Amino acid sequence: MNIVWKPVRNKSNGRFGYKPEAIVIHIAEGWLNGAYSWFNNPSSQASAHYMIGKNGVIWQFVADEDTAWHAGGVNQPRWALLKPRINPNLYTIGIEHEGFTGEVWTDEMYEASSELITSLCTKYKIPLDRNHIIGHNQINSVSRDRCPGTGVNFDKLIELAKTKYEDPVIIKELNEKIAVLEKKVNELEDANSGLAKENEILKVKNQQLQNLVKSYTDTPADVAGLKQENAKLRTEIQNLQENQKRLNSKIKALESRLDSDSESRDNEDEDDETFLESLWGFIRGK
Repeated sequence: MNIVWKPVRNKSNGRFGYKPEAIVIHIAEGWLNGAYSWFNNPSSQASAHYMIGKNGVIWQFVADEDTAWHAGGVNQPRWALLKPRINPNLYTIGIEHEGFTGEVWTDEMYEASSELITSLCTKYKIPLDRNHIIGHNQINSVSRDRCPGTGVNFDKLIELAKTKYEDPVIIKELNEKIAVLEKKVNELEDANSGLAKENEILKVKNQQLQNLVKSYTDTPADVAGLKQENAKLRTEIQNLQENQKRLNSKIKALESRLDSDSESRDNEDEDDETFLESLWGFIRGK
């Protein structure tokens, strides 16, 4: 929404402690430039906060925080929310519309006016209903009975505004829900990070398992080779055992022969000793 700032002289600074509580719809009975000149004329004692052109342009003459002179005269009011003995200008925002009483508003006027109303209602928490979006003739039904006139359809204007309206309460609730969702998203992201780490660990374990499976797959060939080697070793051991037996037999045979030779040698020695003793005795004359 584009708003053209066109400040005017006719206004009061501030709102004397009040804030906007309603929006008053006006018909300018003229054109944008004419209204701008009129609101700068001190003798007119008139102004408004905004004005909508037939082409949808939006001009702002007075800041929202200040008081525009658009609906100060109260005469046989028909507005239920009117504050007794309080100038309505202090707690309302005035929106003028280009054209004349009885002229049907253009689509551009409806679109721009409804968008502006939506923005103001959102900003100042003004309810979007017929008690808070009113015509000037509801404050002064005598001299302003034709303002804004029959050219505007209030129901259409308010319904259009509602389609753009962002209720502060709803927005707050949505923001709270968004905050909860964001928290859950963060928790899920943390959990996902943990799962990613677990996944890496599982990948390593899976690789280890695959290697183990591969080793088991290769085992039959290894076992066959080991069996052949084992058979060879058993044969060699048996051969060694047979050789050991033969060696043991030979050793026993040699031991027997040695024992036999030793006995024979002992007998021969005894005969020699007897002979020598006899000979020695003969020599000595015994």
